[in-house]
Amino acid sequence: MKKLSLVVSLVIGGLVGQNAYSNYYADDAAIKKNMLNENVFSENNADWQKAQEKAAEQRKAFDKVQMPERNSFPNVQVGQFSNIDVQKIAERYKKKVNDEKKTISGVIGFASFSMPDSSLKKLIADTLKVNGTVVFIGFKNNDFKETAKEIRRLDIRKGNIQINPNAFKQYKVDVVPSIVMVKANAEENMDEEGCVMPENYSKVTGDISVEYALEIMAKGEKGELQTLANDYLKQVKRGGGNE
Repeated sequence: MKKLSLVVSLVIGGLVGQNAYSNYYADDAAIKKNMLNENVFSENNADWQKAQEKAAEQRKAFDKVQMPERNSFPNVQVGQFSNIDVQKIAERYKKKVNDEKKTISGVIGFASFSMPDSSLKKLIADTLKVNGTVVFIGFKNNDFKETAKEIRRLDIRKGNIQINPNAFKQYKVDVVPSIVMVKANAEENMDEEGCVMPENYSKVTGDISVEYALEIMAKGEKGELQTLANDYLKQVKRGGGNE
C-alpha cells in the first residue's frame, strides 16, 4: 500500500545520549543537529531524491542499533486527559514491560522539541481532539528537568505526551512532524523487525493540521483505513474528544 507523504520538514538523526536508554536512541539535540531546512518537494525533483536518500541512510543507522531485549514501552490509555505530568511521562519512559510488541493505536503525532513552538503546540492540541498521542523520541537535551522546563515555557497544559523511541521504529518515522493513524490491534500483525504492517496504518508527513492529514487519508486510503479516517474527521468536526 502506498503511504501518503506531503512536506518533508524535519529529519531525525544521530544516536547519542547519557540516560538509561540513551545508548540506543537519538536525543532531541541530535535530531535538531541533523534537521533539513523545511522545503516543499515533488517526487520528480532532485531535492526530493536527496532528502529521501538521506532519510534512508539515517534509517539504516537506526536499524543497526542493538535494541534492549524484552524491553518496550507501555501503551497509553487514551481518553483520560488532564494537566500534563512530566514525572509520569518519565516513569512511563523508564518502565519495562514484558510485551515487546505493544503499540500505540489511534492517531499519533510524531514530534520533536526542536519544532517551532507554534507547530508543536498545534500538534498537541490537534491530537487531543481525537484522543490521540504525541510521541517524542527522547527528552529535550536528554534531560528530564529540561523537558519539564520546556513544557512550562510552551504553556502546554493539556494533552497526551509520550517518550517512546520504539514507536518511531514501529511506524518507520524518519521525519517530524508526522501524523499516523493506526488500526486497533495492529500489534497482532507485525513483521520480523517489530514494525507494524503497512496495511494497518496510514502516515502523512508535514507541518499540517491533524484534520487536514485525516482528510488526505480519507481520500487516499480504502476500506477500513478510509472508514477510520472519516470517523476521526467527524469527531474533529463535532469539536473533539476530551478537551
